[in-house]
Amino acid sequence: QTHIAKTHDGEEVVVKVQRPGIEPMMRGDLDLLFILAQLLEAGIDELQLLGLTGIIEEFERGLLLELDFAKELENLITMRENLDPEKNIVVPRPFPELSSKQVLTMELFRGKAIRHLEPKSEEAKAAVEAILESGAKQVLIDRVFHGDPHSGNILINEEGTLCMIDLGMVGRLTERQRDD
Repeated sequence: QTHIAKTHDGEEVVVKVQRPGIEPMMRGDLDLLFILAQLLEAGIDELQLLGLTGIIEEFERGLLLELDFAKELENLITMRENLDPEKNIVVPRPFPELSSKQVLTMELFRGKAIRHLEPKSEEAKAAVEAILESGAKQVLIDRVFHGDPHSGNILINEEGTLCMIDLGMVGRLTERQRDD
């Protein structure tokens, strides 16, 4: 859950709060998914080829990482360090002193999700170009990239500045993976 708040200094921030008891609930749901995948694989040979249980295990790893807001805080710091100041794309400034494993505080970016842009408009074309350039830099140079860059996780403001949010999941490449 996210909320808008103000710091003692009067700065508007977004506070992301983990719902109490969410981790055991998610683990229970994931256990059910895993059992279902095992049953399906046991009954349908083609699903063994697909590796459904492996997919569920990978999904579980990613989902549980997103429950640790301290990890997302690290991701925000890393992504901010890697940003090109010449480009029109930002990441919210985190407030480590107001964050923990279950609470993440970051600057408020006022904007709308890019999914609300008029298709094929100049604004949409500029946004796509900036996203592609940033994504290429993240993968090919930084080796750290936004792991969930859907249109709801990239905001745009009136000035055309883009902001990547929800950095609970990032991908990381080794030098060899990048080179390959």
